[in-house]
Amino acid sequence: MLYFSKWKIVAILLTVLTGIVFAVPNLLSEEQAKKIPNWLPHYQMTLGLDLKGGAHLLMQVDEEKLITERLDALREDVRVKLREANVRGRARTVDERAVEVTLREPTSENI
Repeated sequence: MLYFSKWKIVAILLTVLTGIVFAVPNLLSEEQAKKIPNWLPHYQMTLGLDLKGGAHLLMQVDEEKLITERLDALREDVRVKLREANVRGRARTVDERAVEVTLREPTSENI
C-alpha cells in the first residue's frame, strides 16, 4: 500500500475541494448561481463552440473561378488527347464558357 504523509493528503483534499467549489456554479442555473454568497465564486464558465453545440459554417463557391479552372483543365485534356491521337488541331477557350476545338487537317483517317 502507498504511504502518503498527512500534509500531502490534506493538500490533495484541499485542492480537490477548491476545484469542486469553483465548478459548482457551472452545475447551477443562472438564477441559482446568483443566490450563492458573494464570498464564494458565482461566475459560470463560458462554454466554447464545441461545448455549445458546434459552429455554423457557410461556404461559398466562386463560380467564375471554378468555371475558368474547369475550362482550362478541359482545354489541356483536349490538347493531350489530340497529341496522343496524332491529330493536328488547336483547343482554345471561347467566351469564358466553352472550349472550341479546331482541326487543321481533318481527314477521314483521323476522325
